[in-house]
Amino acid sequence: MDTTESGHVDEAAAESSTLLPFSDDKLAVCLEVLAAIATDMNVVELPAMRNFRKVLAPVSDYMESRKFKGKGRKKYLEDQELRREKEARNIKRKMNDHKYINSATLRRARVEKLNELLEQGKGEEENAFLPLIADGAADESAPTLLLEDGHRPAVVPKVELNKQRSCYTCKVRYEALHHFYDQLCPSTCAKSEFLLGCLQETSHTISFVACAEVNYTKRMQSADLHGKVALVTGARVKIGYHTALKLLLAGATVIATSRFPHDTAERYAAHPEYATFKHRLHVFGIDFRDLVHLEHFLDHVLQTYTRLDVVVHNACQTIRRPTTYYAHMMPKEATPFAQLSPDVQTTVQQHHAFTDALHRHDAMLADGHKSAAATGATHMPSTIPSALKSQVPMLLEDHDMSSSLFPQGIVSSFYSKLFP
Repeated sequence: MDTTESGHVDEAAAESSTLLPFSDDKLAVCLEVLAAIATDMNVVELPAMRNFRKVLAPVSDYMESRKFKGKGRKKYLEDQELRREKEARNIKRKMNDHKYINSATLRRARVEKLNELLEQGKGEEENAFLPLIADGAADESAPTLLLEDGHRPAVVPKVELNKQRSCYTCKVRYEALHHFYDQLCPSTCAKSEFLLGCLQETSHTISFVACAEVNYTKRMQSADLHGKVALVTGARVKIGYHTALKLLLAGATVIATSRFPHDTAERYAAHPEYATFKHRLHVFGIDFRDLVHLEHFLDHVLQTYTRLDVVVHNACQTIRRPTTYYAHMMPKEATPFAQLSPDVQTTVQQHHAFTDALHRHDAMLADGHKSAAATGATHMPSTIPSALKSQVPMLLEDHDMSSSLFPQGIVSSFYSKLFP
């Protein structure tokens, strides 16, 4: 062995001796003894092992402290049990809060619609990625006349939540849950009280109310609108539908527009009080992307109605839908006027009269201008039904009619195809 190799051995031996206060041979013997005892723990109880037990006690205490994070075994297990009980209480509180939140009228109505979607999708497990969400409006009893001197709805006891929520509007934290809104604060917030105090010091007479209270009050308000004429665009579903409905129930004559007039008329015909307003509702099929058709419609409104008191321009394509999204509605919209139900006929009678007049007008133009025939056009743009315009492909993806994107039999609460 050369001097270099000998030097490495000496260094290793020196390092080993500094790490352990005993030799490796003694450590090996100790491990051998402990391994033998582990196979038969009764050996520890023998009188000859008394000194062994005394020597092992500090080591056992250290290992127990290390295992149970510095606590004794009993204390550690007690803390674990308390922690489990606390977690169980928190879970119970969250479940109770979730139950109360879902019991709020608006939330409950949306959850019921979501459950309908889940029921429809039982046979479509492979399409589990579809975004089934709680959405839609909550139908309550018809609004009562509620002006400044009117009566408020009966006070409903508030439910106290275990965890505070943030108001969707003013962001104040609240615990009491409003009976209708689950995301709006039900009581005057500290910010409002502070601002109220500042304004009172400057002689301003103004008061603040809670977000849920003011929204619910406005939701239930109405007025006498008999003799008034209102134009509501995008009146088939959601806000547009309920806005037109409130105007009708208040006594107004409503001109309602949608790309799908027959479906729109059916929705209003299903309302319990339809008989009271069906002669004041006139549904027109209009696609605002067709400016020629839109101008004809405005001319018709000016010539047919002597006044226009209210305009609610709600129509908006927030999310562009592929053509297949509305394909299942085409048979209904293509139904001839004579085959529609009497209630629907009453509502769309003006629409069909307006459409027939457009056809006659365009036919006269076509006879007077042979250029239309020379270009091969069989229909002028303004005479194409608005529902059919929704089937005009705009992008390459509009040609995709895959069942994975549009599962058969599954539609939203607004009778439109679901897609990811």
